[in-house]
Amino acid sequence: TIAFTTNGTKPSEKDASGKAELEISLDRTMSGYLVSHKEKMLCPEFYNSVLYQDDDLPAGVVLNTSLVDPKGVVGDKVQTNVYYLDADYAKRFPGCMFLSVTTDPENLLDYKTGILASGSVYDAWKKTEQGKKAIADQEWWSAETNSTRHGKKWERPCRIQFYSKTTKPDLELDAGIRVRGGMSRRQNQKSFTLYFREKYGPDQLHYALFGKEDVYKTFALRNGGNDSEYLKFKDAFIQGLGKGGKFTVLDSRPAILFLNGEYWGPYSVNEIISGQTLKNRFAVDEKNVVVIKESEVQVGKEEDIQFYKELISFDSKDFTDPEVYRQFSNIMDMQSMADYFAMRIYIGDGDWSRIHNHILWRTKDKSYNGGKWQFVVHDTDYSAGHYEEKITSPETDHFRMARENFPVFGAALRNKEFYDMFMQAIKKVGSENYKFSRVRAEMDAYDKIWGPLMPDFYRRFGDTSRLRKRCMNSTLNFFLRRYNLIIPIVEKWKP
Repeated sequence: TIAFTTNGTKPSEKDASGKAELEISLDRTMSGYLVSHKEKMLCPEFYNSVLYQDDDLPAGVVLNTSLVDPKGVVGDKVQTNVYYLDADYAKRFPGCMFLSVTTDPENLLDYKTGILASGSVYDAWKKTEQGKKAIADQEWWSAETNSTRHGKKWERPCRIQFYSKTTKPDLELDAGIRVRGGMSRRQNQKSFTLYFREKYGPDQLHYALFGKEDVYKTFALRNGGNDSEYLKFKDAFIQGLGKGGKFTVLDSRPAILFLNGEYWGPYSVNEIISGQTLKNRFAVDEKNVVVIKESEVQVGKEEDIQFYKELISFDSKDFTDPEVYRQFSNIMDMQSMADYFAMRIYIGDGDWSRIHNHILWRTKDKSYNGGKWQFVVHDTDYSAGHYEEKITSPETDHFRMARENFPVFGAALRNKEFYDMFMQAIKKVGSENYKFSRVRAEMDAYDKIWGPLMPDFYRRFGDTSRLRKRCMNSTLNFFLRRYNLIIPIVEKWKP
């Protein structure tokens, strides 16, 4: 016989139907378990902690079924099917992949262990002096909750299904899921990382995430980060315009997520830097690479930090000495350095330093690119006029900020050969990649896809449409003015 549930939980003895065949009428009342328990996820002391039920939103029902043996014992194997109600989502979300993630609701909402819950972490934090002050000042971005916790301890099993144009999934498999991000972990819509491990099932995903089939061990569902309530596409937009320099831009695409059958909004499916990513891109041995993210080893062994220490040992060296420059050039791809810093300085990145949103990689030996360091662009949404703050303003001297935040870059600029290379790179970035007419056209192209997705997002997570319009205008204004402000600053500074 069959046991079944429609709320995402694993069937148990109390869910046994006593029947070998079932006919179940599915309707909207069977969907919405997470939102109906939203008090477990929200931080009511903060004005913007909201989550709305709306019957106009698309919805699905998660039907979990298990076999029951003659003794009444429910089997461990669960068949998960998600049935979407009253909508052709391929038409509703044109240009988007859509994904379903299902897991036991306790993995998300449990007071002590739920990864989406405000939970015990929040209740303890709000009693602290720091918590009381943040609540009084409405500094929601400072809140500590279950969802701000990191690491494998906060990874939960899930089932993920990938859809393209059909009502049946192209692929489904088991994985691990964690909340990801920094400040954006406090947003009502969280970002997630999906992990493929042997303990769940296949340890790799074989799927055309970004146009052609490839192999992935992990990927991200990103809410937009600092842009989560604004354009939502700003990071992909900025990075896409910047392509062409000698640095790596990771792939991304728009998607719609259904979490336990409930509409959870538009996301960007993002490639994550890993040994597998570098193997896919550059045909390198993933065991022979070192990736440094925010001054720590992201890929490689702990002792591989020695390669990075060798690099930053040049911070205080005299690059006007040709021998020093030659030695540095033996371990650093100078064109990659020039192109990467030119791009991130030009866009006015306000959330970038040696220990934040900064990635570089190399092979341990000289088998690829002579073993020289090169760069990966990461997390650029807090730039180009974002929040209309001074730190992202077109007038701000991000060239000076980069020299201060990255001493080895400042030291290398003292060499005229590298300064000229950087000067050429930033002029090219400004006059070609981020030429205003190109920025304007690309903004329109992105908004043609993302704009129609936003009304549903507002129905679930609150209306921030005014912020979105302001962000679009401030981004365009930034690039309209940027070239004539930053280029003279760089030209005036001489090695």
